[in-house]
Amino acid sequence: METIDKVILVARKAQAEWEKSDQKRIDSVVREIGKAIYDNAEELARLTVEETGVGNYEDNLRQDKRKACIIWQSLKGKKSVGIIKRDEESGLVEVAKPIGVVAAILPMTIPVTNFMSNTMFALKSGNAVVAAPHPKSMRTVAATASAVFTKLKKWKIPEGLIQVLEEPSIERAKELMSKADVIVATGGMPMVKSAYSSGKPAYGVGPGNVQCIIDRDVSIEDTVPKIVDGRAFNNGLPCACEQAVIVHKDDRSEILKSFIDNKAFFVDDPHTLREWCSQPGIDGDSCSGIGIQSRILCFP
Repeated sequence: METIDKVILVARKAQAEWEKSDQKRIDSVVREIGKAIYDNAEELARLTVEETGVGNYEDNLRQDKRKACIIWQSLKGKKSVGIIKRDEESGLVEVAKPIGVVAAILPMTIPVTNFMSNTMFALKSGNAVVAAPHPKSMRTVAATASAVFTKLKKWKIPEGLIQVLEEPSIERAKELMSKADVIVATGGMPMVKSAYSSGKPAYGVGPGNVQCIIDRDVSIEDTVPKIVDGRAFNNGLPCACEQAVIVHKDDRSEILKSFIDNKAFFVDDPHTLREWCSQPGIDGDSCSGIGIQSRILCFP
C-alpha cells in the first residue's frame, strides 16, 4: 500500500505535465471518461448494488448513463485553458490556472457517478485527482477507474493523473485531505466537517434538504406522482430526492389522498417508520435516509 506522500508526489508530477495540454486534448480525454461510464453502465450498476447492498439496479443504470451525458454536455465547449474571458470595459482578463491535486472523497451511495464527475471536472481544469472511496464501495470504484483507464490508453495521459486510494479508511482520507490542494467531499456531515477543518480549500456536500412547494392552481394529479417517483428513486438514496412537501391548507386533503393513491405511506412518528422498515423485504438502510419531517414517505 503506497503512502499518501507517495500518492501526492506522483499526482503532482502528473499534473505538472497534464496542465501543458491544449484544450482539444483535454476535452477529448474528459469526453472519454464520460463515455467509459456510459459504455460500462450495466456492469457498474450491478456491482454497485451487489457491493453496497443499497439502491437498485434499474435506477443506478439510469443514473449512471444519464449523468455521463449530463456532465459531458455541461463541460463541452467551455474554455478551461489559457485566457477564458476578457472584459473590454474594465480591462480585466481571466486566465485559467489549475490548483494542483484534487482530493475527491466519495460516498457509498453514488460511487460511480461521483468518481466520474470529480474526475471529469478535475481534468477539465488541468488538475490531477486522487479519489478516496467509501470502504463499502471499494470494488465498485476500482472497476469504474479500470473502465476509465481502458478508455484512456490511446491518449497516454500521465501516469498518476487519476488515482484511487488503496485500502481507504477515515485516517487515510484525512491525511489525503491535509496534503491535497483542494477537497471535494460528498457524504455524511462528519466527513464534510472533516473536510472543512482540514486547513485546505474544500467543497462539501452533505445530506440534502429538498423542499417541494405545491402552489395553488397546480395540477395535483400531475405533480404528486412526480414527487413520489423522485422520493422513491434508487430507494431514496440521492440527496436530491424530495424530502418535504409544503401545501396550502385548503388543498391538504386532496393532496394527501393523491399521495395515498400513488402508493405513499404515512407515519405519525419515527417509531412507526422503524417498525415498517424492519419488515421482511424492506431495505432498512434505504429507509434511514428518508426525511421524517415531511411525514410523507413514498415507496414504489
